[in-house]
Amino acid sequence: MLRIRRRQSVPEGTAGTRVFSADDFLGRISPKSSAGKWGAVPGPQGGLHAHTDFTVLGEGVSGGTRVLYLEARPVTGRTHQIRVHLSSLGLPILGDSLYGGCAAERLFLHARSISFPHPVTGGILTVTAPLPPRILETDCRNVSSGFTAAGAHSIIKYAFPVEYA
Repeated sequence: MLRIRRRQSVPEGTAGTRVFSADDFLGRISPKSSAGKWGAVPGPQGGLHAHTDFTVLGEGVSGGTRVLYLEARPVTGRTHQIRVHLSSLGLPILGDSLYGGCAAERLFLHARSISFPHPVTGGILTVTAPLPPRILETDCRNVSSGFTAAGAHSIIKYAFPVEYA
């Protein structure tokens, strides 16, 4: 069962945003002979703990589809974690047909920064990438206090995978 925690306090400098978390045990739910699809699997049955923090950055319209702009911060690093968590919340990523998203010219999931140990030196290597123009061009406005997620899809503008210390 997916557990959602909505934070009442908002971090300093992010007034007007909505912050929420998803916490669950995830594992492969498709047969090994088909495309890999992950979902909720109880821990005793092989599910691994997965936790993601989300911040709503704004909302807008893309090709006539209502979208939310989110920042995702996965605390753990499970396969398809962000995609599974948002789909379970009824907010599939635009272009993510595997997890219930509307068809689009691309999957609207963008990793802004990824850090990992260099395979030879062991030092921490951080790779960053600017947002693709199509995501930047999508209409976006601030989220109002009357925000509801009904019927919306997600566009992940910034995904920050687990960073190594």
